[in-house]
This record gives sequence, structure tokens and C-alpha cells, in this order.
Amino acid sequence: MSDMLDRLARALFVAADDAHNMWPSPAHPECMKMARAALVAMREPTAAMVKAGEAVNEFEYGDSEHGFGGGSIDPTNAWYAMIDEVLK
Repeated sequence: MSDMLDRLARALFVAADDAHNMWPSPAHPECMKMARAALVAMREPTAAMVKAGEAVNEFEYGDSEHGFGGGSIDPTNAWYAMIDEVLK
């Protein structure tokens, strides 16, 4: 499995009040199935997430569309901004 799926499975396991009754560990197939479903749901960004990611690009690199800046977006900072937008 991927690191992200493992992180999601652990987070779900910890967050569920009765996780220990449902699954013996975060690696249980049902817990991993829930983590995969969460990741699939997050795969398509919302309009607000896209806007937050674009704001990072404009802040870090300027507005290359209008002739200044010209760098490429930092995917890590864009990811943080997009997820932070959802968690507001």
C-alpha cells in the first residue's frame, strides 16, 4: 500500500470510537477499504480547492499569465493550501 493510504487508515482507525471493536489494526482490509474510499473522494478537487492552489502559485511565483513571475507551482504548498481550504 501507499504511504498516503496507510496514513488515512491510521487516522480513520484512531478517529473511530469503536475501531478496536471493528478492526484489529489499521491494516485490516476493511479499514484500508475506507481509506481508499476517502482518497478517491478527495481525488477531484472542488472549485474552492483549485482557487486555493492557484493562489499559492500567484503568491509564490507572481502572475505569469500577465508577463511576470513565470515559475511553476510548488505542488507541496498547493496541496497544503487545497486541503486547508477543505478543512476550514
